[in-house]
Amino acid sequence: MEKQVVESSRAAFLSGRSRALGFRVQQLKALRKMMTERRSDICEALKQDLNKSGFDAQLFELLGLEGEISLAVDRLAEWAKPRPVEKTLLTISDQVFIQPQPLGVVLIIGAWNYPWAVTLQPLIGAIAAGNAAVVKPSELSEHSSRLLKELLPQYLDEEMYPVVTGGVPETQELLRQRFDHIFYTGGSSVGRLVMEAAARHLTPVTLELGGKSPCYIHKDCDLTIACRRITWGKFTNCGQTCIAPDYILCEPSIQATVVEEIRRTLQEFYGDDPMTSPDYGRIISQRHFSRVVALLEGCTVALGGSSDQSQRYIAPTVLTEVAADSKVMQEEIFGPLLPIVTVSGVEEAIRFINEREKPLALYVFSSSNKVTQRMLAETSSGGVTVNDVMMHYTQSSLPFGGVGLSGMGQYHGRHTFDQLSHLRGCMLRPLALEGLNRARYPPQDPARLRRASFFMLTRVASCPQLSCVWTLLASILALGLLIALLRPPWSPDHCDGDHDPATPRPRDPVTTQASTEPCRPGEGLCGPLSRRFKGSFVEQRQRAVLAALWELLQWPAVLWGVWELRAPLESDASVRAMAQFTFSALLRWGYDPEDLSEGPRPVCEVLWQVREPALATPTAISPLSIWQGRLVFQPQRRATALQPA
Repeated sequence: MEKQVVESSRAAFLSGRSRALGFRVQQLKALRKMMTERRSDICEALKQDLNKSGFDAQLFELLGLEGEISLAVDRLAEWAKPRPVEKTLLTISDQVFIQPQPLGVVLIIGAWNYPWAVTLQPLIGAIAAGNAAVVKPSELSEHSSRLLKELLPQYLDEEMYPVVTGGVPETQELLRQRFDHIFYTGGSSVGRLVMEAAARHLTPVTLELGGKSPCYIHKDCDLTIACRRITWGKFTNCGQTCIAPDYILCEPSIQATVVEEIRRTLQEFYGDDPMTSPDYGRIISQRHFSRVVALLEGCTVALGGSSDQSQRYIAPTVLTEVAADSKVMQEEIFGPLLPIVTVSGVEEAIRFINEREKPLALYVFSSSNKVTQRMLAETSSGGVTVNDVMMHYTQSSLPFGGVGLSGMGQYHGRHTFDQLSHLRGCMLRPLALEGLNRARYPPQDPARLRRASFFMLTRVASCPQLSCVWTLLASILALGLLIALLRPPWSPDHCDGDHDPATPRPRDPVTTQASTEPCRPGEGLCGPLSRRFKGSFVEQRQRAVLAALWELLQWPAVLWGVWELRAPLESDASVRAMAQFTFSALLRWGYDPEDLSEGPRPVCEVLWQVREPALATPTAISPLSIWQGRLVFQPQRRATALQPA
């Protein structure tokens, strides 16, 4: 049966209907509709499985899922579009980007402690990424599993997202099939079996496991607040949370205060008898109940310790005088037991953490930034929260996942989309500009290797970075222009000494026509600024600053144009037409022909060749004309002059 389910799901994926973003959004909205319309049924199933209150069911299971769906619906188009990447000089004219693609059929194996959240959250990412998914809920949370099997086909595409229920035999049969990705949440022992089965088909896996998440309390923090937050995180869901604080590390001088503060908080949360509190959960099964009770052997119970097997109830328990080699410190507790291990300070706490496997989460309580930064720098964990517990899980923009034995891979928000997508690298190159490829073709020599090294190792900013640079430069220029325009009107007394008002305009060597137009206000400005400030007086210092600002914006365009036109044009006539038009435009912008001989050599060479069309060669190209939009080069390498704006 499991084989047929997988084959049907793969056929549905190959039909291509999940590639359309509209289909994915429709399925996500249908999933949200299911949780809204059947909220009471879901809460009742959780009550029967884990004695979760309606408040906890919505806070820990449904609200997070609704947030994930809303985020995916709003951002799906952004996530799925091509992502431009940084280029080198070798690929500067190419289209280089990352294209997310669906993987195929994903197997999602859920866990019993949060049977809706940890099962449907990967499904949201699978749907958003365009995959088909086979969902396998945990058989231990039988009421939730049965309800999920009933509801999901009513709201989602049954062929694309089937649900398989059952125990170990059904899971083993599913693992014999070939999937394109396996997403497993659970313990490390089963995680090894999942990874072993996936290796037979070279299937990538995401393993969200667990481990012993330490909680270090420094003596300088507010112990009342710290213990309240730790108590909430540890005993929520009866301690059956993969990122719950597994044990406390603190100095002996504050241990008694920590125990007392936890006692007060438990009284506040659950009353005198937690067994009668509607907010306190139960252990999932008799087997897990027996396992947790066995961990109490050889420990000193400072608080709690009572249990009732008939109700699978274990009271919130705090253990003291816990040795590092005791039984309770050898495995993840996954129950309402909280050991306290004393250390001499932050240095010993770091050493204690690093001597063990890397945890899924790390918690630090301290008012000292120095202590916090040291814990962050000298330890390793899947995630970390400072001065609180478990809250990093609620932030969709943060990746959630383990490291080492606590798991591999990550999810939440866009991270789930990326985890369940193939990020395909794409490069689209033109067949033109073949001359650039000569450096890689035989016969080879050291000069070609140097050229190849230069083009391959020189990186160019990506499009977003270029946009930021141009925005900054344009802002600087706009500010300078604003300052100039706010100056008093022009007066003949301030005429630029470089130009006599009676002096005629210089002769245009291209058109051979002389202008008798006298110097106008602002004509003394060199370069393209001359016509842009007619009617305004600008002092000499301001003129120099504004001219420098203009050239600052102009030079990147010059360099870009030189690069884009690095290969010779094939038509001398095109070059001549381009040269004539460019030089005429430069005169209209206010350049004096004699000024064209000044400035950096590469630009001067280009402009001098442009001013004398008879001397123009196929390599005499002015990138300024390209930047100003006066020329359009077609793929056939022809230049067409446009009328200036």
